[in-house]
Amino acid sequence: MLSTISGISGIAPFGISIFAAVLSNKIPALIVYILTIIGTFVGLGSAQALTYILTSLVFVVMTLVFKPRESEEYQNEKLKLR
Repeated sequence: MLSTISGISGIAPFGISIFAAVLSNKIPALIVYILTIIGTFVGLGSAQALTYILTSLVFVVMTLVFKPRESEEYQNEKLKLR
């Protein structure tokens, strides 16, 4: 439902932010991706859904090209939370 909300000038940042959060937590993202595409299509139309698909594909390619670095400091914090 959050992916149907648009901000100023018709920009819908919530769908891509949900998708990015799922990818950063190493959760299987296919179901979330499909649901955010459907939510964007239903709430904002086909033009915004296409924009969302293209933006998310660019985001995935960029995360594959530039791998995020994990420092040892944050790995200990993640272990404490589990």
